Formats: sequence, C-alpha cells, structure tokens
Amino acid sequence: MRDYHETTVDKFTFTVAKDRWYNSEGIWAKEDGGIIRIGLSDFLQQRSVDIAFAEVKQVGIRHPPLRPKKKSSACHEYFALAETRGHRLTLNVKKGAGEAGFNAAETLLAALGACILTNVNAIGEKMRLQINDALIEFDAVRREEPTTLTEIHYKLILKSPEPPEKLAELHDLCVKWGMVTNTVINGLVPKGELVIHKTD
Repeated sequence: MRDYHETTVDKFTFTVAKDRWYNSEGIWAKEDGGIIRIGLSDFLQQRSVDIAFAEVKQVGIRHPPLRPKKKSSACHEYFALAETRGHRLTLNVKKGAGEAGFNAAETLLAALGACILTNVNAIGEKMRLQINDALIEFDAVRREEPTTLTEIHYKLILKSPEPPEKLAELHDLCVKWGMVTNTVINGLVPKGELVIHKTD
C-alpha cells in the first residue's frame, strides 16, 4: 500500500504524503523523534513563487488569554492578547501603562479605520477607481465620568487621479457598507454574561 496520495491538476501530478498533518494552505507538520518538522506540500512548492517563513516561539512560552487577571506566569499584568486565525494583537489592560500596547479606545478607532480602509480597497475596485494610497487620521474627544468617547473625527486621505465626486461617492459607500461603521453609528448595546471559575 502506498504511503502517499497522488493527484493530477491540469498536466501536473502531485504527491501528498499520508504521515503528516496539513493546513488549508498546503503547509505540513510532522513529529519526528520529539521534534515537529514543518514544510511545504508538493503542490505548494510547484505553485508558489514566494519564500515561506515560520515564526517559532521559545520553548516554554505560554501566551495569556484575552482577559485581565492577577499577575501570574500565564498572563502579564499590563497586557492581554487577542487571537484569531493565527494572528495576535497586543492590548493594554492597565491604565497608565501605554507602552504595553493599544488601549481600548485606540483599538476601537483602529477597528473603525480598518473597516473603512477595507471598503476603500473592495468598493474602489468594484468602481474601477485608481487609488494610489489611503490613510486615515483620527481625532477623538474623551470624557472621564462616565468614561466615554463623546466625539470621533477622522480624515480619509486618498491619493488618486479620480474625479472628486467619484471619491466622495466612494467615501459614502465605505461608511454605508462597513460592519464596524454601522455598529458604531447604530449604537449597538453589547449583551454579555459573567462566567465565574472558582479558585483557591
């Protein structure tokens, strides 16, 4: 019995070994004597033109969950990590310790900016607009008691040869069809619950 699968795509034949784990992008991992080896599948090697990089953490590092805790080996008192789809974002969770990462308000503004810029790319392409560069600058007003942002101002700066009216239409559509922009504009009230794990 063969220890690999064989498949043909177009005129090319690719082999896939059965003794390892693959992700959806064609990168594999295999244990070999207590060492995890990683590599590229035959298909990915044939189709890829870029060099692949892997970031490996030091032995023993444990990343903290996204929640503030008492200082311990599993979580730093100044920061937490947001994790999704293999990406990590360092967040500041202690007031006055801005060097630890984005604070909550900065994270909110960054999400708003990412939402608008995502639509600049997507909607601008659908409108067949040439956008050479895009930048968002934020200016927000904070109130302390109770703590809130009372005003959010931004400038969407586009470098483009397109007519101003077309770019104005693009801006309107970016706000109209943005998930984060609509969430902020509509004033969604989050619904949550407290879960307690008792410890000694």
